[in-house]
Amino acid sequence: MDSFIFFRALGVVTLALSLLGGVLYWVYVTIQKTVPNLRYVIKYKVLRRKHNEEDVRMLMEDITNNVSGDDMYRTIVLSNKASPEKADELLYVFKELKKKMKGGIKNE
Repeated sequence: MDSFIFFRALGVVTLALSLLGGVLYWVYVTIQKTVPNLRYVIKYKVLRRKHNEEDVRMLMEDITNNVSGDDMYRTIVLSNKASPEKADELLYVFKELKKKMKGGIKNE
């Protein structure tokens, strides 16, 4: 009788952990699809980290030369100036700078 109670409890705990894991995975995938740049949103908007001036200067030159984001990303990755993760971050900063240039600079 004791082994029956043990295995029944083990089954219930396993089921509960599986359901919890499934729900957490579903939440993670949903967040990744809705906000793919969540890491950078948290870094630059929530934590208010400052941008690297050298990177911003380079990106501003690309904006003034009407370079698209895809071309900028491809150039950075192919020239080995930065890793793909850093290139993703630079693409995020590029898009944010372009939005600010289009909408005017606001004090936040």
